[in-house]
Amino acid sequence: MGKLTQGACANCCWSGSGRRIRLAVDAASSSTVGGLTETPSPQLLSIQQVVKSSGASSRTLRHSDDIGLLSAATTASGAIRMYGHAELLRLQRNGKMNREQAVEISKGFEVVESALTELLRANIAVDDQRVQLLIDKHSAIVAQFWTPDAQSYAGLGQMYVDTPDFRARYDAYDPGLAEFKRDAMEVYANTNLT
Repeated sequence: MGKLTQGACANCCWSGSGRRIRLAVDAASSSTVGGLTETPSPQLLSIQQVVKSSGASSRTLRHSDDIGLLSAATTASGAIRMYGHAELLRLQRNGKMNREQAVEISKGFEVVESALTELLRANIAVDDQRVQLLIDKHSAIVAQFWTPDAQSYAGLGQMYVDTPDFRARYDAYDPGLAEFKRDAMEVYANTNLT
């Protein structure tokens, strides 16, 4: 996979494949990764633009979105995935991951979902230790890419319910899994995250 690199300009130009894409960056932010701030840019790039600038394949980006590794910021008309500054930073971080690591992470998510499905079907409460240990594993996988606080982790759980693609993914295991996981994530967030 090619790399996104910080350009020489003062407001963060990304270079890749000989093409420059300008993203606005708030220089006052203290949250940085490799000299880049995590301040979101109002500019969104299409999946085609990200492919050209990063060297990642569109197949890789779609798969990463499907498994929740790197979701697009939004979807434009015609179901075109659009990526913002935060997603490009995440892509840069994830670019250090090889295929085997990505497959291992995907398997980790599958193990958690399958085990949660068994507990849901057995009518185990979301605050049960067995459920919370699985959510802890989920949190550890997520933490490889993003360090959420209690509010954002609970919000991720809500996104699993509200976003049709995520909901369909969890409904494939069990029609109640999205809500079960959301509720379990909220308990975990309130108990373990600040």
